[in-house]
Amino acid sequence: MKNAGTKSIAVSAVVFLVLCSGATRSSVAGPAELRLYVLDCGHASFKDMGGFSDTGEYDGKAGEIAVPCFLIRHPRSA
Repeated sequence: MKNAGTKSIAVSAVVFLVLCSGATRSSVAGPAELRLYVLDCGHASFKDMGGFSDTGEYDGKAGEIAVPCFLIRHPRSA
């Protein structure tokens, strides 16, 4: 299950890079912009991953998931 956590962190990192690259920048004038920060807040281990699937494929299987944290900096709150 370590691979699943790594994939989740990789996806979060890609989202972070896209948002920081300016590709999603709005047409707001001036330096004020919406910023999204993705932080690695660890991982969670489960003895039964059954609650994460409605198909039953994880029933009774142990595993780990990534625990990302998100910080959003809005121009009006800065």
